[in-house]
Amino acid sequence: NKKLKKETQQVVKSAMKKEAVDSKTMVIQAEASAIKQINKQVNSIKSEARKEELKHREEKQKVKGSAVEIAYLKAKKQYLEDNEEKRDELDKHFAAKELHNDKKEIKKLTQQKESKPSAKEEVKAKVAASVDKGERQSIQENVKNKISLVATSSNDGTKRKEIQFDDEVFSI
Repeated sequence: NKKLKKETQQVVKSAMKKEAVDSKTMVIQAEASAIKQINKQVNSIKSEARKEELKHREEKQKVKGSAVEIAYLKAKKQYLEDNEEKRDELDKHFAAKELHNDKKEIKKLTQQKESKPSAKEEVKAKVAASVDKGERQSIQENVKNKISLVATSSNDGTKRKEIQFDDEVFSI
């Protein structure tokens, strides 16, 4: 009996210990779950705070950027006002430089034109190359026959010289 009683007491003790351990485990698990929930809430609050801080920083940057831009524009305006005379001098300088470059270009083109034979000379050269000497003489005689010098006097008593070429009269 004593043995049975002892064994029963031990079984009861161990069951009570097990129950106590289970209840403690449940309490610990409940506390852990509560802690997890609290941590989630803390993290969401931190996240919201970070978002608000980020918004605040962005707004601050915008204001700061606007202030910097306004300061820059004011400085630029002041600079332009202060340096209006310098700009006029620079404009004159660049205009003179452009004029100088234009003159150089005109001179260059003139030299190129002078180095090329004139259209009259080119025609003469072509005619000379294409027409033999006999034909040239006949053309020259034909032209000489068409040209005549006419002296006329006008109503006011002054004399004029005119050249007549192929029924057209040119005053000299």
